[in-house]
Formats: sequence, structure tokens, C-alpha cells
Amino acid sequence: MEKVDMTYSFHHQEEPTDEQLQQLMHEACEDAKAKKEAAQKRYFQQLEEAAKVAKANFKQQYGIA
Repeated sequence: MEKVDMTYSFHHQEEPTDEQLQQLMHEACEDAKAKKEAAQKRYFQQLEEAAKVAKANFKQQYGIA
């Protein structure tokens, strides 16, 4: 896909072209996917750490080696 010049300003009276809108939506989608993947990775890392802490606390509370 050809990269479109994104110097368009929404303050002008002219409407963006279909190519400009397509490029904007594509970039927004890619950004959203990257943010989602990063958030999921952080979530599962935090979940794993919380599980380790809970397991250690359980072992300590009930004297399990």
C-alpha cells in the first residue's frame, strides 16, 4: 500500500480524500492493535506475579514447604 502524505489539516474547508481517510484508519487500527497487545502482555505478567505472591502467602500461612 502506498503511503499517503498526511499533511491534511482538518481546519481547512476541503474534505480529506478517500486515500487519506483510509490511511488514517489503517494507522489508527495498527496503533490500537499495538496498544491492545501491550496491555494484554502487562495484564498477564501482573496476573502471574499476583499468583506467585498468593501461592507464597498460602504456603507461609499453612506451613507448607
